[in-house]
Amino acid sequence: MAASSDFNDRMLTEVDDKVLTCGFCRQRFKSPKTLPCHHTFCELCLTKQIETKTGRLVCLTCDKQWPLPSGGVASITNNRFLIDLSEVVDSSVSQEKTSAAVCEGPGCKKEAKYWCGDCGGHFYCNVCVQTHEKVTVLKDHEPMKIEEYNEKMTTQHFRMTQPKFCDSHHSGKLDIYCDTCQVPICQKCTVVDHPTNDHKVMSLTSALEKYMPQKKAHYKKVAQKVSSLTLRRDSAHEARINLDANRTLADQQIKTLSQKSIGEIKVREMKLLGQVDNIYISKSKQIDGEIELLEHRLASEESIHLYLTHLLTFGGAVHMATTQKGVGRQLNHEDLPNVPRYDSNLAFTENPDCLRMSLGVVEGSIVIKEGKPRILRQRGYKRREVRRHKEGVTEKTEKIHLEVMKERDVTENKLTLPEIEQPAQKKFQNPVSDVQLIKLKGDWSKFTLKGQGLNSGQTLNYPRGLTFHNNKLLVCDRANSIVQILNEDYTREKVLGSFSGQFAKPFQPQSVAVSKENHYFILDDNNLQIVVCDQDDKVIRIINLPADTKPYCIALLKGFLFVTDVKRHRLLKYTKNGEYVAEIGGQGNGRTQFKRPYFVAVNSRGVIMVSDCANHCIKCFDIELNYLYQYGKVGQGNGQLYYVYSIAFDSDDNVYACDEVNNRIVKWSSDGKWICNLFKGEVSVPWYIVVSRDRICVRGVRDKHITVFTK
Repeated sequence: MAASSDFNDRMLTEVDDKVLTCGFCRQRFKSPKTLPCHHTFCELCLTKQIETKTGRLVCLTCDKQWPLPSGGVASITNNRFLIDLSEVVDSSVSQEKTSAAVCEGPGCKKEAKYWCGDCGGHFYCNVCVQTHEKVTVLKDHEPMKIEEYNEKMTTQHFRMTQPKFCDSHHSGKLDIYCDTCQVPICQKCTVVDHPTNDHKVMSLTSALEKYMPQKKAHYKKVAQKVSSLTLRRDSAHEARINLDANRTLADQQIKTLSQKSIGEIKVREMKLLGQVDNIYISKSKQIDGEIELLEHRLASEESIHLYLTHLLTFGGAVHMATTQKGVGRQLNHEDLPNVPRYDSNLAFTENPDCLRMSLGVVEGSIVIKEGKPRILRQRGYKRREVRRHKEGVTEKTEKIHLEVMKERDVTENKLTLPEIEQPAQKKFQNPVSDVQLIKLKGDWSKFTLKGQGLNSGQTLNYPRGLTFHNNKLLVCDRANSIVQILNEDYTREKVLGSFSGQFAKPFQPQSVAVSKENHYFILDDNNLQIVVCDQDDKVIRIINLPADTKPYCIALLKGFLFVTDVKRHRLLKYTKNGEYVAEIGGQGNGRTQFKRPYFVAVNSRGVIMVSDCANHCIKCFDIELNYLYQYGKVGQGNGQLYYVYSIAFDSDDNVYACDEVNNRIVKWSSDGKWICNLFKGEVSVPWYIVVSRDRICVRGVRDKHITVFTK
């Protein structure tokens, strides 16, 4: 008995955390209403989610839409099981013995000796309980002694299965089931609302025996779906990991081989890396799309599975009968689609004669599903258009086997971009490096900033986080283990990072922010820490981050530090002294959920913006991490995004975002209106961006340099 009681207590703890929490407001259910898809939400939450154009209800778990009843949200069926379960959970927290209960008979205040659940849970003394033997309507009641009641009240199942009373006739016990309307009723209901000459009625016990097999079959089918979706999701994640590992290995092999020669082989290397990118991006999108679908389906089925688990564990006949309407619909739920083949094939094969011909080939099949015509570009050298059939689902598998052109061929097929006018002939001397200013259409020009490393003339080595502070450009020169501070003319003013030898692993700056006190907060993700130093490169403090994080970007706002965690899909909030405050996130597509949140930035109005990369949008929050609004949605049109990365602002708080797959910069006004798309194709796969007055600095994902656009 003790073991059973402990098990029930553990189950109730899980119920309170998961089953009794609304999926929209994340609070304990208030007036829970069950939709036809069997998902439950607060009455107020459903009211907020009514689709304004069609007036239909939208399920926040499975995204299905349902017509709004004539009586509004209030007329939707209450989830009696969850209401009763909430009462049991609350009572279990502060349960008291009832040995000193007072008799509830008319005018009697004696000590209670009996309890009767059939009367609605009333207590009686030795004298008043005798009315059950004298009054005809009470003869079927079964009072129990107070000692027996106290013992049984320690079990949650006893409390859940006590007689329930009709909402319309409060004194009527729900002991009849109307099979026509599929609801439990009392004896008085059969007179007006459910007359026996028009409605088929039966005892609640008979209804339980009739429908319990269906309930168990439904439970079994949902459990099978949860198991299948879990396996498929894990398989997709494994394929994604293998694809990433294969890509890394292929990149390393190509780079190692390319370092054996110079000049012509360097050109071939970049061509091959471009081929790896094309295969990787195509396959990763397919696998990511499958993972997103499986996560969505799994969340929906797990929700129903968990609900049914506790319904079968704690529910009584009334609860089983109340949920009967949704059983048929869920049993007819669409089956899972056929299991696709997760293709993580990506490999590099060395050409033994690479010095005279090519470095090798990149192999991997790209499966293209039905959709709009798409142009596959090979680093500007060739274009190939792949069109789908208009009818049916078709697939086209291409095996990429492209050799690098000889230097002579590259020269003959040199691409002239239509967006760029004839390059200006004038050159200007930059204190950092000689650059050629290229005039673009409109008011913009661009040039490449190679910068400086540890030694004079050394180029930037895969720069990461970019920041403007007092019109000076701060660059996280990751591979050189420094942060460079460049003046407006791009001369180097100073370097931060003399402390890099003090840590267990090499100091690798990823992101930098500057406080009002001119303290530099430098994210060193290799050591899972934030180094705080002053202008003289003196360390003030070290803020250690949790071991289970993958930090990527930081931002400061009013004494607080915000850090994105890509691994656990969350945004962390600390004080500037490193004290943990709060966090939001978790993998998903809800308002406060993310899928790979890479970058965080703060505008002049104190709005915190997070690039929700795989959800293809920018989510905005206040300093208390309350959701405000968002920019963008997935697509290729104006104002749409396809994998969003770095975010920046100008002096008017216009928003700029790196739109990776669409290969452009998207600009919105501060009130969320799309303004224009910038620099399409000028930077290959834009990843980092920073804006200041009349210049925009952008770094592509594979660039060792920074492209500066000026007016």
